[in-house]
Formats: sequence, C-alpha cells, structure tokens
Amino acid sequence: MRHRVPSRCCVDWFDAMGRKRCVRPFPGPAPSFVNGRPIPSSARTRAPVAAWSDAVIAKTKLGRTALVAALCLGMSSDAAAAAWRCSARPVEPCAKQHGRLSSQNGRALLIWLIGTTRVVGLTNGVEELPSPVRRYLDMTSPDYSYIYGDFDICPSEPDQPGHMRTVCVAGAEKLVVQTLRRPRPPFRLLSTWPANDAAPSTNDASAPTGGF
Repeated sequence: MRHRVPSRCCVDWFDAMGRKRCVRPFPGPAPSFVNGRPIPSSARTRAPVAAWSDAVIAKTKLGRTALVAALCLGMSSDAAAAAWRCSARPVEPCAKQHGRLSSQNGRALLIWLIGTTRVVGLTNGVEELPSPVRRYLDMTSPDYSYIYGDFDICPSEPDQPGHMRTVCVAGAEKLVVQTLRRPRPPFRLLSTWPANDAAPSTNDASAPTGGF
C-alpha cells in the first residue's frame, strides 16, 4: 500500500529531472513513498538532508540580511552625528541651542540664535560640515537654503558685549531646510532626526514641517 506524506510535514526539493518533490524534513525517517511514488533507496537519505539544509541556509541568509541592514542604519545615523568637525578649543562648555545656519559673503557661516538678537560666527569651514548640509549652503546653487535645528555650540572666545562671538559647532540634530530660491515647503533632513521622529520617505525630505 502506498502512503502520501502529509503536506505539513513536507519540504520541497527537486529530483534529477527537475520535478518538484515533497519530502519529510530531516531529522526523521525518510518515507518509502512520496506523492504516491516510491523513492529510490539511494535518495532516501540524501534528499531529506539536502532539503532540510536548504531551508536552514535560507533562514540564516535572511537573518544575516536583516542584521546587516540594522547595523548599516545605525552606522549611517552615527556618521551623520559625528561628521561635524570642531578643531577650535572651546573656552566654555558646549551647549545645545536652537538656531538658523546660513552662509553669506564675508563671514562664511553664521548662526542666528532664535529667540534672541544674537548672531555667532563659526570657525568651522564649509568643508568640515556633513555633505548633506553643505549642498544647501552653496550660494551659487539653486538649493541654497537656511538650515534650522539644534546645534551643539562650543564658544571659542570669551563673550564680549557688542561683539559677534566666535564659536565652533560640534554637532547638530533635527535639521529643517528652508529653500530660498525654489517654491518648496520646509522639509527635514531625515539623517539628522531620530528614527521615531522622522517621517517615512524615500528621499532626504519628508512631508512639510511645522514651525522651526
């Protein structure tokens, strides 16, 4: 009497003719009949082992892919935070302040400290800023913009009333770009936002944001 192997216990494999077969996963006794046909004795041990191995390898590759993707996401976020290079030695502890970064003739980079009338000048060169930020500070580019966000500001000289203070920016987060030459709503630089705050998008721009 011929017996069919229950489908829930089967693993697919292909015979020498390229035909799909269903075999009980290894470990476990190999059946004598598969889909109503006898299995050659030489294949009763090899086929289940091969099918089981293929299933394990597929799951392992899937797990490795997910792990690599997670590591790359973490590395990209860390790289965005660490890309700011501050070579000037601070004279006071650094502090996070909300401001607007801009470039102009004369003093290359300035930050207006929002909520005050103060403007500070950066010792950072444009080449020391992260590349996603630099593209919006090129005055000759149609992407020329203001950049709002929370900046880690490190004073490089004592504060003097009536004098624009020189600072170095050691980092920034939650950056929002306001284009000046294109009719486009403000948008986030998602690489500078925490994953749970960044809106899903295929580009660096999310949906229009609210206030700055």
